[in-house]
Amino acid sequence: MMRNMVSSVFLVLLFFFMCGCRDMLHAEGSQASYPVSAWPLVYHKVEQDRGETDILWPFYGHLQQGTYEEYSALWPVIRFGSDTSTGENLYTVAPLWWHRRSPDKITDASLIFHSYTHDEKLDTTKSAFIWLGTDDIGVFTYEREKDETLRARFLWQVVSYERTGPDTKEFRFLWRLIRKSTTPQTEELELNPLYYRETDTEKGSYWAILGGLVGRETMPDGQTRMRYLWGL
Repeated sequence: MMRNMVSSVFLVLLFFFMCGCRDMLHAEGSQASYPVSAWPLVYHKVEQDRGETDILWPFYGHLQQGTYEEYSALWPVIRFGSDTSTGENLYTVAPLWWHRRSPDKITDASLIFHSYTHDEKLDTTKSAFIWLGTDDIGVFTYEREKDETLRARFLWQVVSYERTGPDTKEFRFLWRLIRKSTTPQTEELELNPLYYRETDTEKGSYWAILGGLVGRETMPDGQTRMRYLWGL
């Protein structure tokens, strides 16, 4: 008997759902609302430029709003949407992974494993591996701006590399324990606190040991001068 009652309820819900869909098709162009509701089993409504359908909510859903269309399962965990007017696409498996794409920008990220953003207009790219909610903090981070600027870091500042021009670069290990910097005019090398060397195309060169305990300066004309005790 229970089985017959369930079957009867299902047939009644299916009848109302099909009738509602038929009425909406016959009323094409109308801005009136035609709801079919036996929520959470079945829900369907069309009003102006918005249409919404849920079947066994939240297991299946469909949303049409203007040029945007979205399908969902276990809403809001799984969502797939697209907008034909803007060219945008959205895919999410919350909170594990989400992806958004437009003609000018791509964003792809997972909960903690990775983050990737590329902006076509600005010609920039940012990415992070094992990130902490921001592209600037992660086990490994990478940033590029056009073809000139590039920044890469491992464990924030344990190992870092930065390029801000064709001839302007800097490498660091353990912040400044080891540092090498190059510009069109100068070149610096630090092995802190043991050794420091600087070369300048206009001023000459200089090296020092133990922060200046012993050092030597070379002038552009080739003359040299020894320095002791931090420049005395």
